[in-house]
Amino acid sequence: MGDAMMTVTAGRRNKGLSERCAWVFIALLAAGSLAYMEWIALTQWLTGRWYLADVGNIHYCLFNTLHGRFMVSPLMGHLNHFAFHFTPFLLLLVPLAALSAYPLPLVTTYVIALALCVPAAHLLARSCRVSPFGSLAIAWLFIANHFVGSLQLSNHFEVFYVLFALVAMAMRRSPSLIPWALFAMSVKEDAAVWLGGWAFVEALLTRDRLCRRRFVILALIAAAYAVLAASTIWFLQQRFGRGALTDYGSRFHGFGPGVDTALILGLLLASFAGLALFAGWRLAILLIPLPMLLASFPFMRSLLYYYSYPFLPFLAYLSCLGYRRLELVSLRRGWQHFRRILPIFLWLVGAVQWALPTRTDGYRRFPFPVTSRDRYRFELARTVLPPQAPLALQFGLWGITPHRLGTHLLSPKELRPTDWVFMDLNSPHGLQREEFIAVARQVLDEVRTGHRRALHSSYDIFILGPVEKTEVSTP
Repeated sequence: MGDAMMTVTAGRRNKGLSERCAWVFIALLAAGSLAYMEWIALTQWLTGRWYLADVGNIHYCLFNTLHGRFMVSPLMGHLNHFAFHFTPFLLLLVPLAALSAYPLPLVTTYVIALALCVPAAHLLARSCRVSPFGSLAIAWLFIANHFVGSLQLSNHFEVFYVLFALVAMAMRRSPSLIPWALFAMSVKEDAAVWLGGWAFVEALLTRDRLCRRRFVILALIAAAYAVLAASTIWFLQQRFGRGALTDYGSRFHGFGPGVDTALILGLLLASFAGLALFAGWRLAILLIPLPMLLASFPFMRSLLYYYSYPFLPFLAYLSCLGYRRLELVSLRRGWQHFRRILPIFLWLVGAVQWALPTRTDGYRRFPFPVTSRDRYRFELARTVLPPQAPLALQFGLWGITPHRLGTHLLSPKELRPTDWVFMDLNSPHGLQREEFIAVARQVLDEVRTGHRRALHSSYDIFILGPVEKTEVSTP
């Protein structure tokens, strides 16, 4: 009897030690990921590789809100951002715009949120009763995942949804489920659809009566939230005559499956080492965001850039369930070597994916080389442009140009005579090629005819003054 008690005590002591060691490794992994991803983000910033200037757009929405122009979007014709996306969570980030003239604090919060996905994924795995070091391997596999890498390099606010959804799933047996789910819903309008669908599936499959009741409540809250989000977008669309319905409706033309749908779904499963395939009936959860793969819009259909975000929390959850099932099978059959090899296999799968080109412009998850031209362009933006000048700004230059009121997109429809112009022919312009050629030709013709003064015109970088008034001679 005494020997048995000593064995149980030793087992508990070893289990507690394993738990503490795993959390130490998780803390180190999260801290290391944060430092490395922030390094990458800084070099992205200096080299103008922040995807499609969405970072600058969100930064300006926060900046404009800080100055009394609630969520005004300079990339959407100075309309309210909420006409395109219902993102109340971003209002909590408004003070960030006061910390710097650049979007650096904003992107740093994205990096922090992604680094916090490491302990969140570990917590989710432990809630699924995965062993401590198996949970550690799953956390690594998540942060190293190919599609997570695409989300990282696109620098988009959906990373907050991924973090909050992971925590909500980890808290699925706790009253904390609903507050965390509400945080996740507040990040973007479609989050209520994904989490509401998940809650519905869980309510059908769970055997715990209390949990079922909690999931039903969450599903009802999500439905109400989706109605609120859709109503807000629709109201602002009617008010401004433009919004999500007009700008994004075409993305769903030709809606339907194809070979590429099956291919992308297979890549998603493979990126999590196929663990989700062992999750049983809950694999049906992947059907909830499946419409993303049926849209005609190529970014959605191929999950380019950040568009994989609805799948990531579900795949992490299903992978934890699949891993736990494999552990149970190996325990019953005495496959001790399999239990040791499985975490190593996950680490290798993650390591391979970290080195792969991502779905964000094929960028790799390594710091970008900062050239002398990058530093020169940054210095021009900082010193040559007057601080209060109304500015027509090229799409790819939003991140490296200090913010100012009156900034808008350099386009043929929005260019005004009073605007200064900042343009780099080697940076993304965010327009149809014909539109950009037209506006570039227009401003350069105005320089050639003497209507605008060029403060800088070397290395394909142009800083142009406003149209100068011409004196009218009187007889």
